Amino acid sequence: MSRPSLRRRLILSVSVVLVIFFGLTVFLLDTVFRHAAEQALRDVMDAQRWRFAMFASCGWFWEIPDRVETASALRAAVHAARLIDALADTGLERRLLDDLTLVQGATGDGRELARFALESVGAPGSGGDALENPSARGLRATG
Repeated sequence: MSRPSLRRRLILSVSVVLVIFFGLTVFLLDTVFRHAAEQALRDVMDAQRWRFAMFASCGWFWEIPDRVETASALRAAVHAARLIDALADTGLERRLLDDLTLVQGATGDGRELARFALESVGAPGSGGDALENPSARGLRATG
């Protein structure tokens, strides 16, 4: 039996190398993108959880917004907005704080109330990193 020509052996060798290379590439890309997609889904679900938390009390329904319930709702709302901003760069936190300037309380507008609510639990103010647990530590109930 005669040996295959040099050309055929070269084509076969290159084909084997390409199949291995593309196979590994597909495997690695699948692994990386699956992890990124799963992480994005976890982040979106976490933001949704915080959106639910901002309505877990009657914090949005008091006549006087300078209350512990409102502060808790504001922390949850800002945290949800920051999670989505980190994921999609939407500017949601900025728009939320702009809307809060329309709320007037005894100690300031809604933006100031949100800043105080964040600072009371040691969370960074506007433009900071992710929030800590939005407890009502350091706030007082009024009315």
